[in-house]
Amino acid sequence: MSRGRSFVWTAAPVLCLTACAAMQNTPAHDVAQDAWNSCPKAANIRLDRIDVDGRIYYTGLNGSAGMSELGARIQAYYAKRAGRTQ
Repeated sequence: MSRGRSFVWTAAPVLCLTACAAMQNTPAHDVAQDAWNSCPKAANIRLDRIDVDGRIYYTGLNGSAGMSELGARIQAYYAKRAGRTQ
């Protein structure tokens, strides 16, 4: 193996581990995760993702049962949190 290739094979894992260690959630993501965790959910609702800006994406697996209730609970969580910080 040439010297250049051995450097790539050595440096690539180190750079990857360093990049992964530096990634952290944003405050908006953490608040959204708390909102999601605090709400009771119907069994058919699955969390798809939470964006770094705090947007929550979820899916109803077998229809939309419970989705509007969950949306209202998440909004209530944010409203209650906003009332605490003012």
